[in-house]
Amino acid sequence: MDIQYVTNINADVNYILGYVIKPERELGELLKSTLKDMPENCGLRERLKRVGNISMNARELSAQEAAYRVVGLPLRTMSRTVVYADCNKPSQHTRILKSAAKLNKLTNY
Repeated sequence: MDIQYVTNINADVNYILGYVIKPERELGELLKSTLKDMPENCGLRERLKRVGNISMNARELSAQEAAYRVVGLPLRTMSRTVVYADCNKPSQHTRILKSAAKLNKLTNY
């Protein structure tokens, strides 16, 4: 089991990105230099934003991923749908009221 203590936010970001971009060594070096060059008073949100922008703009894409992005196709799809089934007793079912516009639409047909 691989367990490490997190001592500061930079160590945490480096640890997570180490797994995400293992084969992309050049990008790792770029991210390290970016983290080193950030000012000390830079907030967490700004740090994550900068690291995310660099990782998205500097990483290599496969031909398939590039084609999907150019055409605008979704990169992932799901083959299963989720349906909520209320398993409470009928007297305890959750009820959701429809808006007046939706109710009018139903009665017009």
